[in-house]
Amino acid sequence: MARQETALPRAVPRADSPARKPWYYELSPLVAVDMGILVLFLVAMLYLMPTGQVADAGFRIQVLERSIERVERENQMLRTQIAQASDLRAIETVARRDLGMAPAEQVHFAQMPPSARQLQAPGDGSAAEAELPFSSRWDIVREQFDRLFGEGGAGAS
Repeated sequence: MARQETALPRAVPRADSPARKPWYYELSPLVAVDMGILVLFLVAMLYLMPTGQVADAGFRIQVLERSIERVERENQMLRTQIAQASDLRAIETVARRDLGMAPAEQVHFAQMPPSARQLQAPGDGSAAEAELPFSSRWDIVREQFDRLFGEGGAGAS
C-alpha cells in the first residue's frame, strides 16, 4: 500500500530568489526622476543664492556711492558759501543793507567814579593780602561797599 501524503503547505526553498532589495530599488522610475529633478533644483538654488546676494550687495554699493558723491558736492557748495559769507566786504554789505547798521561816529567810554579808585585795604600797604584772614578781608570789602553805595545798598545781613 502506498502511503498517502498530507496536503499541508510547506515552505519550499528557492535557490534562485535573492534576498530583499533596498528601498531605492523598489522606487518607480517616475519617483526616481522626480527626486533627481529635486536634487538638481536644490543644487541650482545653492549656486544662485550667493550670486544673487552678491548682485544685491553691488547694487547697494552703487546707491551708497551716488549718495556719497551727492553729499560731497553739497559740502563743497557749503564751503564755498561759508568762504563768501566770511568776506569782510560781504559782512559789511549785509550789516548795512539788511540790518541797518553803520559805523559809529563817536566812541563813548564809561568813566570809573573817583570814589571807586580809592578801594584799597587800609594799612601801610606793606602787609600782603594773603596775611589777612578771610573774615577780615570780607569786612573790609563790605565797609568800602557801604561807603560807596550807602547803607543797605546790598541789603542788611
